[in-house]
Amino acid sequence: TLNIPSKQVKVMNVDVLAYLQQQYQTFDLVFIDPPFNQGLITPLLTALKQTSRLAENALVYIECELANANYPVPNGWQCIKQKQTKQLSYCLFQCE
Repeated sequence: TLNIPSKQVKVMNVDVLAYLQQQYQTFDLVFIDPPFNQGLITPLLTALKQTSRLAENALVYIECELANANYPVPNGWQCIKQKQTKQLSYCLFQCE
């Protein structure tokens, strides 16, 4: 459960790569759960880093198929929780 007032939460269903290029807000919490086997995690992480959209100490949750869980994370990201099943990998990172 996230203890965040609802007026501070905004859920969007958009093309995130295009959105990051057009918007200039920062994010405290990001969920990355792209369609499987599309190779989208690395471009998403690159876009987040290049556009400087993460607030200080932001949290980034990544869920993906186990076969593609070897993605490069930006320097300064610390995995604070990680689990996997037979098919899935998920990790919560804290960003500097």
